[in-house]
Amino acid sequence: MAWLDEQEQHLKDAGPIANTFDGLVEQLDDHKKFHQGFNEHQDEYDDIAILCHELINETDDPTIGEAIDDKLQDLGTKWDATVKASSARQRAIEEAMQICHDFQDAVNAILEWLPEAEAALDSLDVISDEYDTITNQIQELLQLSYFMAEQNTAVEQVCTLGSIREETGPALSAEEDQKYKEMKERYHALWDKISARQDELNKRQEELEAEEDLANFDITEWKKRFLRWLDGNHERIIDLFRRFDVNKDGTLSHQEFMNGIQSAGVPTPRCCFPLIIKEFDADESGDINYKEFAAALKRYEVKPKTEGEHIDYEVQRAIDRCICRRRFNCVQVGEAKYRFGNMQKLYLVRILSTVVMVRVGGGWQPLHEFLQKYDPC
Repeated sequence: MAWLDEQEQHLKDAGPIANTFDGLVEQLDDHKKFHQGFNEHQDEYDDIAILCHELINETDDPTIGEAIDDKLQDLGTKWDATVKASSARQRAIEEAMQICHDFQDAVNAILEWLPEAEAALDSLDVISDEYDTITNQIQELLQLSYFMAEQNTAVEQVCTLGSIREETGPALSAEEDQKYKEMKERYHALWDKISARQDELNKRQEELEAEEDLANFDITEWKKRFLRWLDGNHERIIDLFRRFDVNKDGTLSHQEFMNGIQSAGVPTPRCCFPLIIKEFDADESGDINYKEFAAALKRYEVKPKTEGEHIDYEVQRAIDRCICRRRFNCVQVGEAKYRFGNMQKLYLVRILSTVVMVRVGGGWQPLHEFLQKYDPC
């Protein structure tokens, strides 16, 4: 079939897949017309195959039969290979067009929801000076951040497709390029605005926390809490001083003192350290010697004497472990009677076999288990 030779040559001369969407559309249209020729010549090919088989069956000369069969095999191989090559080229064109369609649809989908997200951010109230309001504002912004995070995969996929098209094709049309750039710029700008607002909210929240911490800070109570921690760890003041003295020069720099307190795990607002350091560095020399360190603590070192004092000491030591932003509330309202948290109920506390126990219902529960249930931290 001379026609088949022409088709084979046509595929060789067809050149590479088009690099633009419009070129692909035109190329696909032309190729479909080209490929239709195989359907139109299928009957002719089948007739040739039938004729060859008849000739093979009719001839008495095996040499002629083998020659005809070889020619038929060659024709079949060429037909199948040419049809396969034509189908593969059509598939490649269609896949390239599908990449364009997927890219366009994905970009348009992102550009559809971006205005809503931008409007949601713009509609948020001005950052408040009230702590509780700022907490709510942070949660509002988190909801928007969660929504944006959910879209990250789709945006990353679009950017991957965009990079592929920019590097290997099909090339972006002027309209596609404009929309793609607009999508990336608006998406990144929105994230930048969200991040900037988050930073402002966090900064204002920290400022309000510092103001509240300073207003509520009681150096005497802090020292008592620190001494209870010291007692609970069975550590002497001299041993603690030596542990804080990292460079072993016999004095604590202000930084060594702060690092030591923080490593000890005693909840201490950072903004309150200047007040604490002023109390310990009595001569304001810039260093804290052991005499200053011990004197600042020992005047508050009170050991419980009565059973009631011992119970309260152990209760307070357990509450000291709370690291919540607002410390878990515990109020003594009578001899060994306490109100915990926001509960109105009074609880009886006793020390039974060296374990601090709370009366719950008809039985007793260890204090640490009771606090694990009601103290958020």
